[in-house]
Amino acid sequence: MVRVYSTIRTGKTAFNEIHGCRIWEYLQRNPETAAIFDLAMRSLQASMTGAVTAAYDWSRFPMIADIGGGIGGQLVDILNAHPSCRGILFDQPGVIARAITHERMNAIGGNFFESVPAGANAYVLRSVIHDWADGEGIAILKVVRAAAKPDARVILIEQNLPETPEYSIGKWADLSMLAYSGGQERTTSEYRKLMVAAGLDLEHIASTPVGPNLIIGRPQA
Repeated sequence: MVRVYSTIRTGKTAFNEIHGCRIWEYLQRNPETAAIFDLAMRSLQASMTGAVTAAYDWSRFPMIADIGGGIGGQLVDILNAHPSCRGILFDQPGVIARAITHERMNAIGGNFFESVPAGANAYVLRSVIHDWADGEGIAILKVVRAAAKPDARVILIEQNLPETPEYSIGKWADLSMLAYSGGQERTTSEYRKLMVAAGLDLEHIASTPVGPNLIIGRPQA
């Protein structure tokens, strides 16, 4: 908590100050820690996975690309529920090396600040944009927008903070994101601004019973 206070006072990400690098670089340098991180995220988000799969009609998308999809838990769950769909799992090469395998999923390593696989019908970014400040979030979405078909959907799976000052557990998560990754949780209007800046229009929000929502965008005409 002291480190969170320091981050609030200085604006500097506490994790970077302690370890001398961003959390993602730290995990690349420490594969054993990265493997534990993968398992922890999969366990913590297990209830989210099924709820996200059930919240939307994924069968409308022949090809689904999960960008920054980790070891593939969410995408595999969607593919298992919808046999007509195929998937692309995209993350850093070191993460992809630990990914789940699936007969209808192609795992590709890369950097989403540079490029992502083109031509998918839907691009999913689950708990990705909240890891980054606005400038970086927009940069990621611009890369996705450039790869997307005109009729594709870009689906962010994130918590939506309330626009008003009432209590929300997401506001505590917002402090954690600030301290660990330099990112932030956002309101719906803040996500809309990021999308518009990246050439996307916010089309629809699909809620889930477990907290995160599906923030669905499409390329601007």
